[in-house]
Amino acid sequence: MKRILALAPLPPPFSGPEVSSEILFSRPFRNLRVKVINISVKKGKEDRGFITPSALLKFSGIYLRYIFRFPFYDGVYLPITATRLGWYRDMSILVPAMYARKRLILHMRGGHFHYFYRGLKDDWFKKAVHRILNSASRIIVQSPSLKKQFRGIVPEDVLEVLPNPFHPDFLKLNPESPERKRVRVLFVGLFTVAKGYHDLVHVAENVLRNFDVEFVFLGNPVKGEKNIFFNQITGESLEEKPFVKLEHPSVRYLKDIYGREKVELFEKCSIFVLPSYSEGFSMAVLEAMVSGCAVITTPAGAMADYIEHEKTGILINPGDREALHRWLVRLIEDEELRRYLGENARRYALENFHPDRVRNMLEEIFLRALSQSV
Repeated sequence: MKRILALAPLPPPFSGPEVSSEILFSRPFRNLRVKVINISVKKGKEDRGFITPSALLKFSGIYLRYIFRFPFYDGVYLPITATRLGWYRDMSILVPAMYARKRLILHMRGGHFHYFYRGLKDDWFKKAVHRILNSASRIIVQSPSLKKQFRGIVPEDVLEVLPNPFHPDFLKLNPESPERKRVRVLFVGLFTVAKGYHDLVHVAENVLRNFDVEFVFLGNPVKGEKNIFFNQITGESLEEKPFVKLEHPSVRYLKDIYGREKVELFEKCSIFVLPSYSEGFSMAVLEAMVSGCAVITTPAGAMADYIEHEKTGILINPGDREALHRWLVRLIEDEELRRYLGENARRYALENFHPDRVRNMLEEIFLRALSQSV
């Protein structure tokens, strides 16, 4: 039986890549063996982007385990982060496997690789990234439209689409919860410009003057954006802004909610808003969809493929505060529209993003990669 060595981030922290990896590798595969090495070196989302002695020490231990094990496997799987620091780490892992003629399966979780790649100034680094990408047996993206990041960089036939799976805990959610009679608007993500947090705060201030609704913000502020620097739709650079807290009796800030407690939070909210400037496939949007929330988001990343405007959600352009206000008010006022969008979104998520279905898709990608000649 063929064998894959998967270097995957696992919780903590409980953010998209970690939670998704935990779901994908939670059970054995049927037709191949997969050994997982946890590559998480930071416990908090806000700690990312910094090199610390403890992180270096932890990565050294991970790297030694990898170096001793990878010769005994047929392929190596690794999620890629489109930052310079991330690529230095990834090169140290992938180059030995590449020269040992192992199959490489790279999982691109973001949606802004092309901006990163075009911005590389030093020729040697860009050539190294290009060579690694073109040595991969398979490169996984999270939706069909995200393939365009690699146009002219790698052959299209190495690209595979794998959406995120939702957590099985959400199968227990009650979309008809009586708690939803009270209109609550939920935001889940880092409190950054890239996630559209400041846009929602601006709009929420106006909404709260005229409507008796609640806003719930689940996440953490960070000291500057470490991974996302561009508006994915326009390519414009994002301006960093300091965290601002919305002070109002009908506003709650929460953090560190996982598992069943998180499911219960989604059960209580009927509208979900994430006006991101850049995404891969947001786990928060996926969780909102499978929860039956009416979703407002942007066509960044996978959302352009998986949200059908006015059917499974509402799509607005990043930074369009006027459209965000207009649609948020409409959803607050129109219970029937909220229900229509939520029911459609939940049905679509159950059909397309069930964890068993996505795990089967990943296994098929692994098998295709291992069958390819080096």
